[in-house]
Amino acid sequence: MFAGCPPSWDYGIRTGFQAPGRAQGRVLSMYDRYDSDVSSCSRYFQNSPGLTFKEMIFDASLGHALFYKPDRLWVDPAVGWALGREID
Repeated sequence: MFAGCPPSWDYGIRTGFQAPGRAQGRVLSMYDRYDSDVSSCSRYFQNSPGLTFKEMIFDASLGHALFYKPDRLWVDPAVGWALGREID
């Protein structure tokens, strides 16, 4: 699970994730729309072979602080994802 992806990842990391066989499994990206430090991870994972990618965008108005403590808003979907469930 990622709590958003920083813009600094644009410098070569995208290529590594999208190379066949490099990253495999399930990736859940979550971030608050009002986070000024991170944003969408879709550009890194969406077209990566071997990955199942899901992204959730929250409107909690807390920025990255949303993830500083457990909150059912993000914990419940993260647990469901970890257990292999489909989430909305």
